[in-house]
Amino acid sequence: MSVRASPTTAQLASEIGFPAVNSATIIVAEDHPMFRAALVLTLRRLMPEAQLMEVATHGELEKALRSGAVRMVLLDLRMPGAHGLSSLVFLRGEYPDVSVAIISGGAYAETIDRARQLGASAFIPKSAPIDTIAQALSCVIRGDLWFPEHDDAPAGRRPRLQDQLTTLSPQQFRVLRLLAGGMLNKQIADMLEVSEGTVRAHVTAILRKLHVSTRTQAAILVTELDLERDGADSV
Repeated sequence: MSVRASPTTAQLASEIGFPAVNSATIIVAEDHPMFRAALVLTLRRLMPEAQLMEVATHGELEKALRSGAVRMVLLDLRMPGAHGLSSLVFLRGEYPDVSVAIISGGAYAETIDRARQLGASAFIPKSAPIDTIAQALSCVIRGDLWFPEHDDAPAGRRPRLQDQLTTLSPQQFRVLRLLAGGMLNKQIADMLEVSEGTVRAHVTAILRKLHVSTRTQAAILVTELDLERDGADSV
């Protein structure tokens, strides 16, 4: 996405009647520095009164959300610490009042459908021009939805999995992500600064909530959320 140093963005905001957001806090969760900077520049021109926060990992996103009232998150699906749509599941479960606009390099029909089912307010391709991004964000700020047109994809079994994942606590999400990355209980305990007994208790709860009997089965389920194809994000 390119942003030129011209009044184009401000003119777009005026033309589409971009709603005032006053001092609302918006989080830009994107790990690519150049694209994140471009998004922030666009947002500052569209919403000069908004308070913007930048994060590059899922862990940083969790900390930012605890810092105060957040109105909207622009969410990259491939941030470090996230598995596909797991950050969206976390946001909708723990912060249902926060609007989430997915920013993705892979606008695949199945991914878009899944994001909509999980409660995203928008799905914006990274290749979209500035006027499209402005229109999408305007819809989200107004409380509406914005999704690109695409052919409907079969839903499969994942809606049930998504319902199960929303029952996990934030700490259980962290344990599940680390477990899916191949970590042992001791490694997870060291990473989260808790006891191995606490990790074992979380793993037991995760297996029960996901209706599986082994760690391997739980890890496989996590991969089902990673709907973006390898190499989909070019930035």
